[in-house]
Amino acid sequence: MRTLSIPLAFGLALSTACGGAAETGKTRASDPSGRPPAVEGLIARNADPMCGAGFRWASDKCVPGDDERAAAADKKKDVRERKTEGGLLVEDINVGTGREVRAGDIVKLHYTGTLADGVVFDSSRSQGTPFEFRVGQGQVIKGFDRGVLGMKVGGRRKVTIPYQLGYGIEGAPPRIPPKATLVFDLDLIDVM
Repeated sequence: MRTLSIPLAFGLALSTACGGAAETGKTRASDPSGRPPAVEGLIARNADPMCGAGFRWASDKCVPGDDERAAAADKKKDVRERKTEGGLLVEDINVGTGREVRAGDIVKLHYTGTLADGVVFDSSRSQGTPFEFRVGQGQVIKGFDRGVLGMKVGGRRKVTIPYQLGYGIEGAPPRIPPKATLVFDLDLIDVM
């Protein structure tokens, strides 16, 4: 109770001093006291002073709120996504800072392969050994080959492969059914 009372008292004091800006999320153009609008800006960014930017108080906890600036910042952090010819969907979860993969390179990575419904059919992680192959040499399915191109060491990528770039109409029974869309979560360890 003591830890909650200090932020609550602080929030209420700021709200009162700013004319209720914390409650409405609006700021006023000027303050009759002559104080600079910095405090009002702080309150306006925080839908509720107890929760912080991008959150509001609901029932008994902080939940994501309607703060536009926080939403815009989150959007910038969102996954970088692109669709290639043939329907391959590439989503960079985390762009690495190391060397970039090109055709002919040998890559070392960890992967987890799932069907569209989330069922895991293969994983280098569960085997405890990273997977290595030469890019562009037909050692893996086309979608996997194309999905690692441009990836940088240290990066994480999600690649969604349509059946045409995967195991085709027949699939690879029993683990991969016919016309299966495949999803690979990739972590690039090294490029050689």
